[in-house]
Amino acid sequence: MTHENATNNNDIKLDNLDFRIISLMALGQDNKQISSILKVPLSTIQRRSLILNMYQILKNLILKLVYCTYTLEIVKYKIQQKK
Repeated sequence: MTHENATNNNDIKLDNLDFRIISLMALGQDNKQISSILKVPLSTIQRRSLILNMYQILKNLILKLVYCTYTLEIVKYKIQQKK
């Protein structure tokens, strides 16, 4: 997992290990099991899974914010049309 600098919107680029972690998380494996399966230190799995989970939460919040903003604009437009 690499983090780009601020000029690139702080994008996270996922690597092969991240995709393997995500796949095992999707199968219901916990961090200790993932560490054992991938033969990667538990601390690495814990750190990456935390970052991946936080990234997903932030993406979901941004999508909800965009949806709310869009909905608000539609409501404003409809109010203006009634005037």
